[in-house]
Amino acid sequence: MRNTQGIGVVKLPSGYRGYFNQSDEMLFKFSCIEAYNFVDHVGLARIWANDGKDWMYINGDGKQAFDARFKEARDFGAHGVKDWAVVQLENDYWCFIDKDGRNAMGSGFEFKSLSSFCDRGLAKVQFANDEWGFITKDGSNAFGNARFKEIGDSKRVSSSDDYLTSVVFLNGNVGFVHENEEKIVEIPDSKGFQNFNGFIHSSGLMIVELNPTDEIARAIIVDKTGENVFGDKEFYTVLPQNGSAWAEWYIGKGDDRYLATGVVDLSRKLYSPAFKSADIDDIARGGPVRVVFLPKGKEGYLASTDDGFKLSLDKEGKILCDETGKKLK
Repeated sequence: MRNTQGIGVVKLPSGYRGYFNQSDEMLFKFSCIEAYNFVDHVGLARIWANDGKDWMYINGDGKQAFDARFKEARDFGAHGVKDWAVVQLENDYWCFIDKDGRNAMGSGFEFKSLSSFCDRGLAKVQFANDEWGFITKDGSNAFGNARFKEIGDSKRVSSSDDYLTSVVFLNGNVGFVHENEEKIVEIPDSKGFQNFNGFIHSSGLMIVELNPTDEIARAIIVDKTGENVFGDKEFYTVLPQNGSAWAEWYIGKGDDRYLATGVVDLSRKLYSPAFKSADIDDIARGGPVRVVFLPKGKEGYLASTDDGFKLSLDKEGKILCDETGKKLK
């Protein structure tokens, strides 16, 4: 069989694609609607046949590598396993195939949707009943065969090898999976989430937006155990920005209650004093910006630093206070 190194795809005047060697000689008699470069370590390339119906794989001699054809096909090695490719079958399900065109994981391992295998050896898959789960390369179900309504993004926690993946449980609660620790954390009473993709900060904290119809509190910040790191503190909204986050929360009671704005330090798990007003555009440009502190209308300045946002009562930033105006040591 011909060595596939040095073979390239060229668009022909007809609009079709053909395969050429380094001497600009067309190698095969056929052309096709779509053609992709050979993956040299398996000696195969994927093409969309001229009939416009199916994808198939060819070998270095330009012959169909195996009988199977597919609705969609991906390059070998592109989804986390060197000798596997992802294809969509005629029944619209997806699977991994080996270089002989066989289901690489065995009969029955077909999914409504699937992701690439990550470098930790896990793939996210959607089963026939629309539930999601994690599988390993040998087809085993990870994390005790756990099933979820949704699976979000994964985030590596700084200074550790642990990865957190945000999930929505079948009961509607949200939480996350510790991939390395093989532990699942469910946050109780977290139904009714809003725009949940489990924002996970590199420190391991996760912002959970919940109760979108609640006029007082809609977001909490939890640690790797699912505990609220601010005790019973709930925020109206939290908007992450690098190591810090803008946050809004209510202060006061009854007629004296108002929505204040402050800065949450996600790395140190502290939140800065709230203030009534600030120019968000100026803050985005680096500030400093004059703000009005609570209570009693004290004025201060807000500036962005390498350690996050700083709030102070003077231009030099020497005096910090909490949301009641009490100085911090």
